[in-house]
Amino acid sequence: MASGDKKPAKAQKGETAASGELSPWEALPRLRDLMRRHPFAICDTSLLPLPKAEMRNALKLAWDLATDDQQRAEIEAGFLHLSQFQDGIGAEPIDGDFPATPDPVMSAALVNRWIPWSVLCEEDKWSLWLELLEFKKQRAIKSLAAAA
Repeated sequence: MASGDKKPAKAQKGETAASGELSPWEALPRLRDLMRRHPFAICDTSLLPLPKAEMRNALKLAWDLATDDQQRAEIEAGFLHLSQFQDGIGAEPIDGDFPATPDPVMSAALVNRWIPWSVLCEEDKWSLWLELLEFKKQRAIKSLAAAA
């Protein structure tokens, strides 16, 4: 891994996440803001408002408490977007919206940095998708049992 790819010391937001000062309800709007600021970027997990596992749990709790399908769909999108947060990216997100440049060396460097991480993100997204499907299946079974 190149020196620029090393995981940085916890960023300011990461420090808050590591110390557990945020509640899930404070973390969810911050995740939404990160998704808006970096829609195509691959970011370091230290940018998340809570550790990734805690973010998954917060999103599941929010899904349970959601009052309609629109809210659940937004929560599910956030859950899957967690795949864009990986350990070891570094302080600067890798933006997937490559700028037009006449310099082929610069273009190659951007693509060469992006591709390995994007493959990892896709694998993570499938894993998150399966976790989400299992979670929803359990909720459906629980709901059917309660209705019987």
